[in-house]
Amino acid sequence: MIDNNLLTEKSGNIGDNSIPLERNEESNDMNFLKLDELILKYPELTQVLGWTKEDLIVFYEGKLLLGREAIEDEKTVLYISEDSLKRLVEYHKSLDDLKTEFENSDA
Repeated sequence: MIDNNLLTEKSGNIGDNSIPLERNEESNDMNFLKLDELILKYPELTQVLGWTKEDLIVFYEGKLLLGREAIEDEKTVLYISEDSLKRLVEYHKSLDDLKTEFENSDA
């Protein structure tokens, strides 16, 4: 009997495409900041975009932001990846640009 299972065929090559984390320098160099630090460093989050700390938590819980939680002084503290925040802001701005383009094309 011939084995035509594509999953079996592909599973033999899984190790060929994976990169161990310790060799992936890009992921190890991520800069994580607390929510307060992010808002201080990027005031446009609140001033221009109108985002609050609660919004950033929702974005994290919705997997739109990369982050990690740590226990400090018996409290859970959320750290957000600065790169993922920049990508989310960039995406948000691109949506605003598309909305503006669309509105101007109707005029």
